[in-house]
Amino acid sequence: MKKAILITMLLSLVFASAAFAAEDGAALFKAKCAACHGADGKKMAKADLSGTEVQKMADADLVKFIGENAKHNFTKKGLTDDQIKAVVTFLRSIAAK
Repeated sequence: MKKAILITMLLSLVFASAAFAAEDGAALFKAKCAACHGADGKKMAKADLSGTEVQKMADADLVKFIGENAKHNFTKKGLTDDQIKAVVTFLRSIAAK
């Protein structure tokens, strides 16, 4: 019984963390990215963040691109790796269906 409760608690924390990351990512995207990319990530035809070109990239590649790319370089602008990962999580949620 104790094992089941412990597993349930751990799973709750994992899912709560993922949900928080997506919400945090949405807020960061709105504050840092939406002005150029639009609220849905589709404002720029060459950089449709919901499109297949972006969505097929690995998470690590997106984190590196957002963090280090000359146009974005959010690492130098003060975003942490965890914040950039949260933005990537948000980007996954706006993928074109």
